[in-house]
Amino acid sequence: MLTSFIPHCLLGVVLLMSIGSVSIAIAQPIWKFSASETQADLWGVSLANRDIGLAVGFDGEIVSTEDGGMTWKLRNSGSSDFLEAVAYFDSLRAVAVGFHGVILHTVDGGKTWSQWKSGALLFGVSGMQNGFGVAVGAEGAIFQTNDGGANWNQHHIGVGPSLLSVALTTTVGLAVGDSGVIFRTTDNGNSWIPKSSGTKLELADVAFGDNGMAVAVGDSGIIITTTDSGLTWNRHETGINRFLSGVSFINRNNGLAVGEGGIVLHTVDGGETWAKEESGTNENLIDVSSMDVNEATIVGNNGTILHRVVSMGDGHWERIANAGLHAIPSPVVSSTFISFSLPSAGRVNLSIYNNLGEKITTLIDGPLLSGRRSVLWNPGDLPSGAYYYRLAVDNKSPEKNYSETKKIMLTR
Repeated sequence: MLTSFIPHCLLGVVLLMSIGSVSIAIAQPIWKFSASETQADLWGVSLANRDIGLAVGFDGEIVSTEDGGMTWKLRNSGSSDFLEAVAYFDSLRAVAVGFHGVILHTVDGGKTWSQWKSGALLFGVSGMQNGFGVAVGAEGAIFQTNDGGANWNQHHIGVGPSLLSVALTTTVGLAVGDSGVIFRTTDNGNSWIPKSSGTKLELADVAFGDNGMAVAVGDSGIIITTTDSGLTWNRHETGINRFLSGVSFINRNNGLAVGEGGIVLHTVDGGETWAKEESGTNENLIDVSSMDVNEATIVGNNGTILHRVVSMGDGHWERIANAGLHAIPSPVVSSTFISFSLPSAGRVNLSIYNNLGEKITTLIDGPLLSGRRSVLWNPGDLPSGAYYYRLAVDNKSPEKNYSETKKIMLTR
């Protein structure tokens, strides 16, 4: 999956998405912020099942969820390379790829990672349960694995444009990239045959539905679709002139696309029409992963993670009550950032207390819109010891009011 909003803008890479004859409608707000331990830009996300998922991004950041995307925990990747994409083989085996040819491999669901250098800048990866996987990257580089990501062999197709995304089924593989290139394989990656996309725009992401249906998205709001497993493609204008960077389908009809400025689109008719959903953010959204029509996760810039748990388009979505209140670094030596997410607008108070319950300082006191927030706390000359930071939110509706208090240690 291409991250064109941050590092790839340096490479001249742009994103796209389009499908069918498209009409845009406004849907009810349905996306809510998830609690996460990172504020790094996140560029790839993959769900193994309804409970387990991984997201990757800037400076080797990896976060994982074990509660269906409600909360995300920071993991030690052992790498500082930008990670562009992540894919599961099964609930334990997964790989992440990125800059400087890095390929990270886990066999314990993301708790620990081993590292392998491919020698090529990698942008996309996809894996199958049988252990077969493909990673794609700059200048047409293709790497393949048959053992769940432990070992990789290079297969170069010898083209100039970079390959930015790859998608696999048990019988077909598709790779897309710069200048509208599409390559197709039907022999487990032994040969990759070019196909005409009908566009010269960058294709940023590709995803399969089922029964031979697939979608590629990219620059200037274009979406192309195939119903014959990539042999032929149809281009359809969306009327949206934004980078569309991620796409995910869970069957032939139901899909999501995300992109620049917080845009989220969904389709329930295989891309013939699209409805615009209110994401609640203006952050660039980079990737999306869906398990079924009831559950999906979106990631983007500044640690944005969005989650929903009901059917597409019905407008009724679960509110995530956990504000994800946390401090990084912790314990505190000189200063720390205290972060949280607001599912909806409200009056917010964030204050620091000592071990006697006495208020030390107030960091925030006033109305805020929904979204992620982060504020710096500098303890100054306070002595070492235990302190508490308390978040209280008043939504003018008793059932939506909540508060959360956490302990933090100050060490000198």
